[in-house]
Amino acid sequence: MSLLSTDLLRLFVSPRRVVALRLAGLSRKSVVLKQVYKAAPGHEVDWHGAMFGLESALRELSGGVGKLEVLVSNHFAHYQLLMPQGSAGSLTLEEDRAYAQHCFSKVFGHDADGWELRVSYERAGSPRVCCAIATDFLTALSSRAEESGVKLVSVQPYLAAAFNQWRQQIDKRTLWFAVVEQGRLVLSRFEEGAWRWLRSVRVGRRWMEDLPDLVAREQHLAGIDASLAGEVLVFCPEVPVLAVRADSGFSIKQLQLPARSGFSPVTDGAFGLALVG
Repeated sequence: MSLLSTDLLRLFVSPRRVVALRLAGLSRKSVVLKQVYKAAPGHEVDWHGAMFGLESALRELSGGVGKLEVLVSNHFAHYQLLMPQGSAGSLTLEEDRAYAQHCFSKVFGHDADGWELRVSYERAGSPRVCCAIATDFLTALSSRAEESGVKLVSVQPYLAAAFNQWRQQIDKRTLWFAVVEQGRLVLSRFEEGAWRWLRSVRVGRRWMEDLPDLVAREQHLAGIDASLAGEVLVFCPEVPVLAVRADSGFSIKQLQLPARSGFSPVTDGAFGLALVG
């Protein structure tokens, strides 16, 4: 690795593939290389198969790269919305972490014991998002990067990267925010810019056709009046044009990454998975 290199390698790591982008220049705005690596077959339910694709990407693309950033598929990241507990500032860091761990353990059982937790920063008294990723997965990412001589500077769950990309569009509005990748949809509800609901669900190839019904179901589960259909912002970079039913009652709008040198959101959509954030 050249210590003077400003090139950045970005990897989107998922059960079936690793999407790789190399970004060049001081601003890292230009996509100079893009590639997809298959994961090892038979490991779609965990992260081990993805290491095959990640190792291939690092072996072929890490030369001359200064830094590495990894986006973790929502298949590998687990989420919980943490409701405020007690008065503002009343919990210590240890109590706060214990509460987050308790919330995950209630849903996922002992599997959550081996997960590393991160909680979002929100204004006092607001719900917060807690993300959990397997600790041994994070360790594997770090060790593979070190073996390749690349500095791992960031590991982000895909939902967090997508939210950071589109937070200005969400701002203080009330709406649904859908983040879609192959086989997975994460649906969030914001009310006046604050998190209100969050769920990650499996979806099939017909997810676009089913999207209005999926949102309506989550709206019912969240206890939100069905007459308040409202707006749905959808980020699905692999889909050039979002096609949904016009009679759903929801105002469904697609969010699209801007074009840049070496990347078109129309023809290079799948590579947007590694470009978001």
